[in-house]
Amino acid sequence: MENDQRTADGSYIRRAIEGDAEELSRIAYASKAYWGYDDQYMISAKPFLTITSEHIHRNEVYVQERSDGIAGFYSLRLEGRESELVWLFVRPSFIGKGMGSLLWNHLVHLADSCGAQRMYIVSDPNAERFYLARGASRVGTKPSLVDPSIAMPWLRYDLRRS
Repeated sequence: MENDQRTADGSYIRRAIEGDAEELSRIAYASKAYWGYDDQYMISAKPFLTITSEHIHRNEVYVQERSDGIAGFYSLRLEGRESELVWLFVRPSFIGKGMGSLLWNHLVHLADSCGAQRMYIVSDPNAERFYLARGASRVGTKPSLVDPSIAMPWLRYDLRRS
């Protein structure tokens, strides 16, 4: 199945390659730090924001590439009718400029075309509004892997199969 596509803004969404891992980890870290987490939190979060070549090889990982580099990426885990959005990160300079929406549209199409009926998301509290605006609903919370005192919104998105 061909899932690479050119977007309306001239960028290109393509499947990640193992050599992208280091750059994707930098984007994930910078994107998380954008929300004002303190240094200790960010140090503790680093292992959870490290994208490995093995992860890229084993999962659906797509990047949004522009002429000036990778603007963002997502990782989707597909398991039958269930899917999980593992990561969706946008380079801080592109936050609020539609890059996340382009990646979201791509991942929803991918999950739907692979037969998934629902997608679960453990969201950063700062990103919850983004997912709710796209039709996800909160089904509960889960403790943060970095700081268990932080309740992470646990969301569900029902894919609309045609």
